[in-house]
Amino acid sequence: RKNINIKRSLRRTLNSIYDISRCNSWELFVTLTFNPEKVDSFNYDDVTKKLQNWLIVMRRNNNNLKYIIVPELHKSGRFHFHGLFANCNGLKLVDSGKRDKKGRTIYNIDNYNLGWTTATKITNTDAASKYIAKYVTKVLFKNTMHKRRYWASRNCNKPEVVERYLDPEETIKNLDNSGQLLSKQVKEYTYTDSQGIEHTNQIVIYELDSMLAQSDKKN
Repeated sequence: RKNINIKRSLRRTLNSIYDISRCNSWELFVTLTFNPEKVDSFNYDDVTKKLQNWLIVMRRNNNNLKYIIVPELHKSGRFHFHGLFANCNGLKLVDSGKRDKKGRTIYNIDNYNLGWTTATKITNTDAASKYIAKYVTKVLFKNTMHKRRYWASRNCNKPEVVERYLDPEETIKNLDNSGQLLSKQVKEYTYTDSQGIEHTNQIVIYELDSMLAQSDKKN
C-alpha cells in the first residue's frame, strides 16, 4: 500500500512539474550544489531551508525572477538542486571558461555563496522541461517522505483546464491530424471507486500550439 501511495504521489508531482515547466519560457538551466563546510547536504531539511532563504534574497533583488526547482538525490546520499530560470537580471553570471557538449557557455552564479553552481542558456524549452523532470525519482520520494519536492515562483504561468464532452474517436482522429499538434503523451490514471476497487485507465494528453490556432481562426 505504501508503494502504491509513493507511485501516486510521484505521478502527481511529475505532472505538476511538467505542467508548470511547459507553460513558461525559460532562459537558464541551473544546478545548485552545497559546500559541506557550509551546509549539511545529507540533511534534506537543511538544504531546502538554505535554498528557500537564497530564493527569498534573489526575489527581493528582482521581483520578476521566475523559476521552478527540483531536488536530486546523488548516489553519495547528498542533495543538490536543478532549476529552470527566467527574468534573470538579479543573477550575477560569470563565464566559467568551460563549454557544455553543445558548445554553449557554462556560467557560474556569483551571488550564490552556499557552494557551487552551473548555468547554461536554454535553446529548447520543451527539452529542458522533460530533462528537469527526470531528477524526480521513486528513490528521491522514499527519502523525502512528507516533504516538499519542487519549488515554483508564484509568477509562473499555469495551464488552463477546459473540460468539454466530445465524441472521443472523432476528437482523437482530429487531434492526431491537427497541424497545431506539438506533442502527444499517453499516461495511466488510477482511481478508487466508492467500493474501494481500483481502476486504471489511460489518458491521452495533446499539446497544441495556441498561436497556430489563433492564426487558423484569422484565416
